[in-house]
Amino acid sequence: MKPAKLDVWTILYNQHGLISYDTCPPELFGVMRRMAAAGELGSVLPGIFAPTDRVDDPFIRMRAATLRDPDVVFTDLTAAHLLWQAPSPASISAIGRLSGDRPGYAFSTRFVDPQWVVGSRGFRCTHPALTAVDLIPREGGRYVDRFLRDARTEGATALRMMWQAFHAHPHRPGNVVRQQILSDSRDRPWSEAERLAHQQLREAGIEGWKTNYAAMASSGRLMFLDVAIPRLKIALEIDGYGSHSSPEAFHTDRIRQNDLMVDGWLVLRVTWSMLENRSWLHWLETAISARDWPWVPAHKAKRARDAR
Repeated sequence: MKPAKLDVWTILYNQHGLISYDTCPPELFGVMRRMAAAGELGSVLPGIFAPTDRVDDPFIRMRAATLRDPDVVFTDLTAAHLLWQAPSPASISAIGRLSGDRPGYAFSTRFVDPQWVVGSRGFRCTHPALTAVDLIPREGGRYVDRFLRDARTEGATALRMMWQAFHAHPHRPGNVVRQQILSDSRDRPWSEAERLAHQQLREAGIEGWKTNYAAMASSGRLMFLDVAIPRLKIALEIDGYGSHSSPEAFHTDRIRQNDLMVDGWLVLRVTWSMLENRSWLHWLETAISARDWPWVPAHKAKRARDAR
């Protein structure tokens, strides 16, 4: 390998797979152009090159954008990729001084206040709360639920942060659906199935239930119940399609359920199909009646009060 070409590969190695006209000696410019013409280097952004087989690598594209604009902030699915190891985005979404149509990028001039910018994996991206809110029109409540799951017992704080992020960025397309999803998250669901269950519980007028309830079993195991009516020791476990994806998960779940039942909890399993036809509500109402709680649906109680 010729010395000049070796110098290019050395710079690529030292700069994590990138080389640009701004970061290499002028005497190597011709070498870079010849390597690009020979298919050894590919253009990531104007004046920034990477080995051809790495041009489409998301991290290479993010590094190139950061090299061009150190203040760049990654958003949307790119931010989700950085924050939560979400699947690699088809294109890199970013805001900053970069503009124009570039293959593999979606640039925006939208303003984001610095307080809603964080560092993740060596890059700047939108805060998790803002990222979850940004993605609602495209992804529904998926990343809202992820942010709430990460917060666990601090779910109220997490939800408040998402509302703050929402109000800090008004008058945006999609804000109507953003507001709807955040309103539906007031009981802090950890999945779309839980979100639907909470909606149906409210519509049915059932009261006294808590979400993500921390229950300490006599065995010493701390468990978070999807939905619980603590006074009656009724637990609802919301099983989405992805539940028990491994024998280990199935086994652990049965240990968890046995611990609850030994301690006097009645555990009702709710599947997505049951949510779709609302059949699970009949079992819940029957269980409430069987445990001798004088429960009356809120809407019926209101009608009785009005009649008096």
